[in-house]
Amino acid sequence: MIAVIDYGMSNMYSVIKALQALNVKCDLVNTPEAMNDYDKVILPGVGAFGNGMKALKESGLFEAIRNFATTGRPLLGICLGMQFMFDGSEEHGWNDGLGLISGKVVSINFGREKVKKVPHIAWRKLYPFGTWRNTILRKCNGDDEFYFLHSYMVIPENREEILATVAYGETEIIAFVRRDNIYGSQPHIEKSRESGLKVLMEFANM
Repeated sequence: MIAVIDYGMSNMYSVIKALQALNVKCDLVNTPEAMNDYDKVILPGVGAFGNGMKALKESGLFEAIRNFATTGRPLLGICLGMQFMFDGSEEHGWNDGLGLISGKVVSINFGREKVKKVPHIAWRKLYPFGTWRNTILRKCNGDDEFYFLHSYMVIPENREEILATVAYGETEIIAFVRRDNIYGSQPHIEKSRESGLKVLMEFANM
């Protein structure tokens, strides 16, 4: 049973719809206490990092998610939800994140003179980084394409936690990460058709 976190500003209904298409049992959860009843948690997200973190903290879900991560049960962040997993974001000034994965969130144009068009909106094929064996990407291949829509990207401190990247011009964008039981997907896998459904199904089957 999967809990999809509802904190008032996410693509939660698209995630629910995708899971239902796979016949995966799932519920929307908006209270800290309810999270303990689930085997897995998905944290979706769209919008500004700071606003999202404020909503998580005010609802009590911030600490509940951090506590869930320590149980070893699978946790998946999608798009902004993936960015929440990191130490913090430079979007509109520094905002602390959940601190589950070491690293930070920066503008796609971070440290570059040539300004790229943002947001980054595209279908991209993945470049594997490390092994996909026993991960949510294990059924994917070089033909799979994923839908991206974002202006900020993650920079993990430990590159061994990267599962896949994509290229935006000369910029390397981290597409998927993993740290133990914690996964992150920068693309909207719930909107990535068959490719995204494969990933969600692997997460559900963990």
